[in-house]
Amino acid sequence: MIRIFLLGLALAIYAKGANAAAAALEPAEIVQETSEKILKILNKDAENLRNNPQEAQRLVDEVFLPVIDVKAFSKLTLSHNWSKASSEQRKRFIKEFKGMLMRTYTKYLVDYAGVKVKIVPKKAAKSDPKRRVVYTEIAQPGKPPLPVDYSFWFNDGKWKAYNVTVDGLSLVHLFRTEFNREVSDTGIDALIDRLAKTNLEEKKQ
Repeated sequence: MIRIFLLGLALAIYAKGANAAAAALEPAEIVQETSEKILKILNKDAENLRNNPQEAQRLVDEVFLPVIDVKAFSKLTLSHNWSKASSEQRKRFIKEFKGMLMRTYTKYLVDYAGVKVKIVPKKAAKSDPKRRVVYTEIAQPGKPPLPVDYSFWFNDGKWKAYNVTVDGLSLVHLFRTEFNREVSDTGIDALIDRLAKTNLEEKKQ
C-alpha cells in the first residue's frame, strides 16, 4: 500500500519541481498533467535506477519531500500521542518517519514503471476550501484497477499531501493503529528509536 501512496505523491510532486505554475493548479490538475511525464522517466530509466541507488535517492530527494506535509502527516499518524510528546520527541519522530517513507520509496521506485494513472471525476461535497481529494485509479499490468484517493491541503501558498486511501484503507489510519499500539506497549521513545535503527540499517545495505 505504501508503494502506491508514494507513486501518487511522485506524480503530484513532479509538477511542483518542473513547473513553477503548478502552485496555482488544483491537485487533480497537477496529477493529471504530470503522470505521463514522471512515468515516462521511470519507464526509460528503470534499469539505471535499479543499478544506481544513489541516483534513485537523488530523485527521491528532489521529487518526494516538497509535496509532503511531513509534520501534518506525522501529527495525524501519532494522533493523541502527538499532544503528549515533547517538542524534542516530535522533531525526532518527524525526522525518522520521513526517513522511513524516503527509504521505502527509494527501495521500490523502479516498481512503478508500467503503471497508468486515471483521474476519476467526482462531485465533491461542500467542505473546507483549503482541502481537496483527488480520486484516481491505478492500472497495473494483469491486475484490476486499484482505487486510490489522495488528500491534499493548501498551506503557505502550496498544495501538499497528507494522506492516501487505497481501496478504502487509509494509510494514516494504518500507521496510527500500528504506532499507537507500539507507544502504548513500549513508549514513544522506543518507537522513534526503532525507526531510527531501521533507517540506519537500511542506509548501510
